Amino acid sequence: MEEAIFQLERFYDSLNFPHPTTDSRTFINRGGHTESRKERTRIMRDDELLSRHGDLGTFIIRVQHRQNSSWQGRITWMDRNRTLYFRSIWEMIKLVASALDTVSEQEDAALEQSWQDE
Repeated sequence: MEEAIFQLERFYDSLNFPHPTTDSRTFINRGGHTESRKERTRIMRDDELLSRHGDLGTFIIRVQHRQNSSWQGRITWMDRNRTLYFRSIWEMIKLVASALDTVSEQEDAALEQSWQDE
């Protein structure tokens, strides 16, 4: 999850969208060097991307703003067709974790023996 967040942050920086309201600080002299935008190529079509699903859950994350050195946007849990808004990366991670906990609890409950089975 951590690596995905860092890769997405670099991707948003390369697009300059959503535009960050704060810049990362560094003590390295960049010498006025500005990174040019790299040409992006589409890897798969939108319908092919939406047809893929994860083993535990599928989420569509839409980052709408990058303010206060974090992300704000909405996350859709495709398996339940529910959308919630998040105010920070941490809140987004907690939403995904809670969804996966719900799924794993249901799987664990199905494997556990109970008095109601008799």
